[in-house]
Amino acid sequence: MEQVTNIEQLKAVINRDGEIVISKENNNMVIMNMKEYEEKKLEKDIEKHLLKAEDDIEKGRVHDARKVFEEWRVKYNL
Repeated sequence: MEQVTNIEQLKAVINRDGEIVISKENNNMVIMNMKEYEEKKLEKDIEKHLLKAEDDIEKGRVHDARKVFEEWRVKYNL
């Protein structure tokens, strides 16, 4: 395992390897570069929305799109 002793070494390791895990007596912390962070954040957000959509489908909270668009066309004179 590589030992990092300053911020420049930390940046170099993160840029080379992506993310690293820092651990001290079972208190873990993950450090990653911004690109990887944004990608993981986006993946998590997409997963959250997909899970909500699946729950809506399972619970019948859905509407036929053609019907909704027709109602909007009439209601808003589109």
